[in-house]
Amino acid sequence: MEVHRTSTRGLVFECEGSSWGLKLDISVRDVQGNVLAKQTRIQEGPDGLHTAVVKVAQDKQTEAVTLVCRAEIPEVKLVKEIKIWITDDFRPAASPEGSLVYLVVLIVLGSLGLCVSICLWIFWIKDMHKVLEPGKLTEYTDLSDMKTTGAIITTGNGSLIGVELSRSLAKQDLEEMSKYKNYIIDVGRELHFHPALIAAIISKQSRAGTELEPNGFGRHDPNSFGLMQINKYFHVLKGKPFSRVHIDSGTTFLIHLIKSMTQREQLWTSEQQLKGALFAYIRGIENIPKDATGDMDLDALTPTKDFANDVIARAQFFANQEYQV
Repeated sequence: MEVHRTSTRGLVFECEGSSWGLKLDISVRDVQGNVLAKQTRIQEGPDGLHTAVVKVAQDKQTEAVTLVCRAEIPEVKLVKEIKIWITDDFRPAASPEGSLVYLVVLIVLGSLGLCVSICLWIFWIKDMHKVLEPGKLTEYTDLSDMKTTGAIITTGNGSLIGVELSRSLAKQDLEEMSKYKNYIIDVGRELHFHPALIAAIISKQSRAGTELEPNGFGRHDPNSFGLMQINKYFHVLKGKPFSRVHIDSGTTFLIHLIKSMTQREQLWTSEQQLKGALFAYIRGIENIPKDATGDMDLDALTPTKDFANDVIARAQFFANQEYQV
């Protein structure tokens, strides 16, 4: 952050931030949260470094003012804010040396705080993309122990339900899924995430791509894109519909939901947290009832009434088809 004075005692406040791999939004706000200015310059370097700069100017400053520099990575919903209090210490009666030192200290502390925050983001993002040795995952290493009721399909003669139904549907997708197997395993290895769960999402959401329109959007949901059916209104669409970039983006989103559920529902088991994250994948985490318990049937609130249980049952099938790292 930088603060400049004009010859007319005006104030020019500039805030800058950078992030590797993900787009960074920068804005300057007042203490009430009103946006005074958004980024005025955006630059993306060849190494994937996104840099955003915002500048706000006030013609005159006659009293102390508090400004907020807000940095946000929309894709993973991370927000950091740094406040800086700037006084009008340039009056003739004030000590110039003391005022200048005080202002410099404020700027340095604010800049240091912002840099630390952005660095933490960068380390967090990079940590998610570290390549592990084959066979090593951070969580959900053994899907076979998870309890699941499987899929539900309503027909004219009633409802078909069960784990065997899920596995039968996954088996139907197996040949088509093989086109993306290398992508799925590579993403799973890099993100420390079980490839079978990625394959299960793709099977559930788009039947391994067979239910997509030529433009990559869903045949049954024109607002959702690609193999993993990412909603265009809530997420940045990355890559082509059948690409590794798209699979990486959808998996990163699911991991973020799992981490959010882990923090939100710390008394739930890891299996319950995963099911909550799968519910959030299809419905949004804000739609999980505030009074929800770990054993609550959240699937009853999903469009197909079976989303999490069906995905887990399909994942158990794909895990036995060498979708492993």
